[in-house]
Amino acid sequence: MARELEHIGTVVASEEGFSTVRFARSSACKTCGACLVAGDNEMEVRAIDELGAKEGDKVKVSLKASSMLMASTLCYAVPLGLLLVGTFVGSLFGDVYAIALGLGLCTLSFLILRLLEKRFKRSQRFVPRIIKIEEEN
Repeated sequence: MARELEHIGTVVASEEGFSTVRFARSSACKTCGACLVAGDNEMEVRAIDELGAKEGDKVKVSLKASSMLMASTLCYAVPLGLLLVGTFVGSLFGDVYAIALGLGLCTLSFLILRLLEKRFKRSQRFVPRIIKIEEEN
């Protein structure tokens, strides 16, 4: 069974097929950045809502750990890896080439990710889902 990251929060807004859920920021959430910050101790996330939750409902939101790991790898490890590879290869030709090639490959990775962003949104692989309404008002 795939491990999932789950949080319980409160629906603060609903629109067709999606809800915005606010929840307390846990220690695991402090450095992730997947959610929007809604204060010092709260986070908000836009989640797929197939259950029809309403404003004020307590809901359980889930995201597969593998999706979170893949998103982190794409956003952090790939650009960093290309920066290091570019810097190493460029250093064989001189310091200026190391800087230029390292930054160039890192920038290229961000541009490619930006171009792929629409595809990622359509797949909804990286979008959390509401899996249960805990209590209704």
